[in-house]
Amino acid sequence: MQNYDLKNEVLKVRNVLEIIHKELDPPYFNNFPKGTCGDTSDLLAQWLIEKGFDNIKCVCGLKNEEPHAWLELNGLIIDITSDQFDDGLSPVYIGRNRDFHDTFKEQNSTEPIIPPYLTNAYKQFHAFIHETDLHKEQPKQYVLNNTFFYEFLFY
Repeated sequence: MQNYDLKNEVLKVRNVLEIIHKELDPPYFNNFPKGTCGDTSDLLAQWLIEKGFDNIKCVCGLKNEEPHAWLELNGLIIDITSDQFDDGLSPVYIGRNRDFHDTFKEQNSTEPIIPPYLTNAYKQFHAFIHETDLHKEQPKQYVLNNTFFYEFLFY
């Protein structure tokens, strides 16, 4: 898979979660992206695996007793919830710069899975994404310091 495909798939997932997060079961997605980074990373990882990406790792760490989770793929950090933090990045971050993520200590990585309690949320997400034309939209992208940042435009 090419980086363009990765970027579009990641954008698609964030875009859909922005729209349907209050309808997902379990209900703690109501505050998306706040407090949903681990489960959101699991959903994103499963979607990317279905789209043919492999070697994905779920990474989590702690900063001031507050956890955060994101994905890593072949040296790229993929984070669609860092904007929950005051010092976080954009709603979608795909890049190699580790400055923000290295502030989270005690990092560990695991293989991505959809735990049983997320099965319904993933089914809802999957159904919504296939019932809409969101996958056809072209994201607006910005490049800052050779790192991709994205802005979502809802028309």
